[in-house]
This record gives sequence, structure tokens and C-alpha cells, in this order.
Amino acid sequence: MGAGASSALPEGVLRHTVEQFRQCISAPAGKGSKGPRTKAGKQLATLAQILQMQPVANLRVSLDNIPTLFLIDSSRDGLFSEQEVVAFATLCSRLQPLYHRVEFPQQLKGFALLRLASWVKSTPDSKQQFEDWFVKLFTEGRLATTKKEAAPDVHFLKLSAVQLMHSVLDIEAFYGYDLQSFMDLLQRLGEDKELMRLEFESLDDVVPCSVVATFAGHWLDGVLSSLQTLRFEDVATP
Repeated sequence: MGAGASSALPEGVLRHTVEQFRQCISAPAGKGSKGPRTKAGKQLATLAQILQMQPVANLRVSLDNIPTLFLIDSSRDGLFSEQEVVAFATLCSRLQPLYHRVEFPQQLKGFALLRLASWVKSTPDSKQQFEDWFVKLFTEGRLATTKKEAAPDVHFLKLSAVQLMHSVLDIEAFYGYDLQSFMDLLQRLGEDKELMRLEFESLDDVVPCSVVATFAGHWLDGVLSSLQTLRFEDVATP
């Protein structure tokens, strides 16, 4: 899919986007982060960092939205390159004349959601790929620490990652779970799947990655079902 667009950004807008990206990668990568991320010698932004960006000059854009983040991350590695962010800013500039400025943030979310739905329909094994990407997004492109003494060969998300997931997906508003209740739910699912035993104190603040992947799949199913109910799944995007 990707966030690319055919027309280049005006020089001033491009400069703003690049400056914003470079500022965000110099900021802390988030609680529990393992440090700077790089690929082919180029520094990448984590989710916690990219959420601090305003990628387009003089245009309000909300990045705390899963379809939007999926749209930006064309490499599907859970991290964000300068090239991907510039491509996204270019797309926003192309879309800007089509929508009223005040409505643009919500219209962009709708655009990204329809792009995600289109990708799911056209991509083999799309649900598995989405689940894998979702886990990478919240593990900053790396698998979390394995708790060998308590759960051999099981990878986990730390509490800080679950907290970020709770915030980005607005879990409390949409599902009624505060952070602790959400954490408890995910851990109970992990226990039911025999992926963790809660008597181990070392597992008190972690959740199995496979449980998070399952949650992501259910979230995707719910979003696509809502689109079908509203008959939006076949709406063409600009």
C-alpha cells in the first residue's frame, strides 16, 4: 500500500517535515526502549517518537490512530523512516484541497481506514500480516524479553508497551477497560492459553505477544465488520 504520492512537497513543507522527523528521533524513544533504531545506516523512529510529530506544516494531523500508522509504515516493520514520513506528508498535501481544514484530521482517519480495508481484501494472509505488524509496532520492531525461568520460548510485551497500546486504541473509551483492567484481561487470556503462570512475580507486568496478536486480529475483524455494516468497504479513496 504505502503512503506515497506522485507530486513532490513544496520546499518549505518538506523542510518542516524533515525537521520534525529529525527532532522526533532525537527525543527519548519511550519508557523501556532499547535505544536508537537503525536500518541500512539510517535512523528510524519508534511509535513513541512518531506520536510526538506534526508531519505537515500548518495542517493538524493525528497520528495516534492504527490505520494511519499502518498507512505510514509501508515497510511493515513497526518503525518509521524519514522517507516514509515524507511520503505520508506528501499524501496529506495532496488530500488537503479535497477536505475542509477543520474536518481534515477525521477525514484522514477515514481515508486511512478505507486504505487498510482495501489492503486486507487484496492481500493474501492479510490478517496474519496485520497481527505481526501490530506486535512489531508495540515492541518497537524487536521481540520483547523472554522470561526463561517462568515461560520458556514465550515473548512478551512490557507494561509500557501495553500502556501505549491502551492509549493509541483509546481502549477505555471504546471498550470500558482502564489500563489495569485491560492488562488483567490480556494476562488472563495468556494464562488460559497456558502461555504464562501468574504465580511468577516476574510476569506481573508483561503480556504474551501472541495474545496481543490475537487481540489485534479481533480488533481488525471488528473494524472491517463495522465498515461492512455501514456499507463503506467499497468506497473508493482519492
